[in-house]
Amino acid sequence: MGNSSSVTQEVRDDPCDTLPEVEADTSRCPKCPGILRASLNSAGCPLQYTQCSQLPESHLFCRFCLAPWKPIQKDGVEHCSNRSCELVYTLLICDTINNPNSYVHGCPVFRACPQCYCLMMHVDGCNNVTCPSCRHQFCFICLQSSDSHLGFCRKPLASRQRFVT
Repeated sequence: MGNSSSVTQEVRDDPCDTLPEVEADTSRCPKCPGILRASLNSAGCPLQYTQCSQLPESHLFCRFCLAPWKPIQKDGVEHCSNRSCELVYTLLICDTINNPNSYVHGCPVFRACPQCYCLMMHVDGCNNVTCPSCRHQFCFICLQSSDSHLGFCRKPLASRQRFVT
């Protein structure tokens, strides 16, 4: 038992212990045909941004939401340019709905309202949902306005949402 807790303590003290990176379709640079590479600090730990293989000095992106990375500012801080970085990260890494009886089977568990970006989770019922924040009605499957189709959605499943605010 003492052995188990010391292993747990060692994992928590790992200087490279970070959140998982977004993996789906993130290997390509959003601005050019280059490949994104993890940026490492002097200890070999991943930094919070990735660099393009073709233009590593100018093409820097948040490794969690792929928004442009802001290099060190006058205040000495560098950060993601996306105010919604944590929200987008959640949308990109969340599980998919795997209940075969669900109207939204195969969709990500979370979606953001296409109008106000309020985070929503489909609980049950049909694929058309209403945002609790702005009252926008949309399809949880294709993310289009509910008035664009009635009943079960026959449109393709919308990809995972990615946006910059």
